This record gives sequence, structure tokens and C-alpha cells, in this order.
Amino acid sequence: MLVQQVYSNAPAANAGFCDGDVLVRIGTNDVRCSADILNRMFYCHAGDSVQFTVRRDGTEKTITLIIGSRPAEEMTTAQRPPPRLPLQTVGEWPTVVPAAHDR
Repeated sequence: MLVQQVYSNAPAANAGFCDGDVLVRIGTNDVRCSADILNRMFYCHAGDSVQFTVRRDGTEKTITLIIGSRPAEEMTTAQRPPPRLPLQTVGEWPTVVPAAHDR
């Protein structure tokens, strides 16, 4: 898996990740697809450390990442979840009704 972009103020940059690194392993587990990364990172909490092996310029390097917490207030518009739509019950089943079409 290729690291496409590392933000300068992110924990990945502080750990030493660079654009173009290839993720080889997380801990002792090989990385073959993005699910391998997500499955391992799912159980991590802020403050945990995780060792990654990356391939950079033809050599492998071990990087220790300290998991950071995501600041809730700094979410961009693209990262925010869509607004919840009101539910109306029709018979037994709830129906999603867009806010502009309230009845």
C-alpha cells in the first residue's frame, strides 16, 4: 500500500512517514490490502504505539507511530457526517423525509 500524502501536522509526519512510502508490515502482519491496515488500526486508541515497516528508496525501515486523537472541532466540511433527516412513521416502517419536505 502506497502512502500518497502525509500532512505536516499529523502523527504520521511526526513518526517519520513520507509521501511515496510503501507499507509492508504493521507489527508482524504483512500489508496486502487496505483492509489489513484498517483491521489492525481499528483496535488502536489515542496514545497507543504501532510499529510499521515501510519500503523507501529500495530499503525497509521501521517507523513507530504514536496514535493521536482526532480533534472534533477541526473537521472539514468533507469529513462531517451528513445531517440527520427527520423520521416519520408510515404504518409500521419509519420513512426518511427530507427536511425540505416536512408534512
